[in-house]
Amino acid sequence: TQQQAFNEERGRWSAQDSAGASAEPPAAAPAVTVEAGFTAVESPVAGSLWKHAVTPGAWVEAGEPVALVESMKTEIAVLAPEAGRLASFAVEPGTPVTPGSTIALLESA
Repeated sequence: TQQQAFNEERGRWSAQDSAGASAEPPAAAPAVTVEAGFTAVESPVAGSLWKHAVTPGAWVEAGEPVALVESMKTEIAVLAPEAGRLASFAVEPGTPVTPGSTIALLESA
């Protein structure tokens, strides 16, 4: 019956929760101080950083994807606001981000 199937599914959920699933959410992106000569590359949306699109040290043009954020099962490109050398990433894949979170730092051209 439908009720029996529902009860079995709830039992599996409970077993998964007690098998080590953490109730703590992952740490959010840290606040980053942007020093003179650098520009922040910011997330346009809330989501989770999915992957880095370039490596530190690479030259990027304005509008070029630097990283991808997953939001509501959609990949959204995080674009370089200006041309420059990618100095570093401020967050690693899997980190939750909010609109305006600094994803990476560009060394201004």
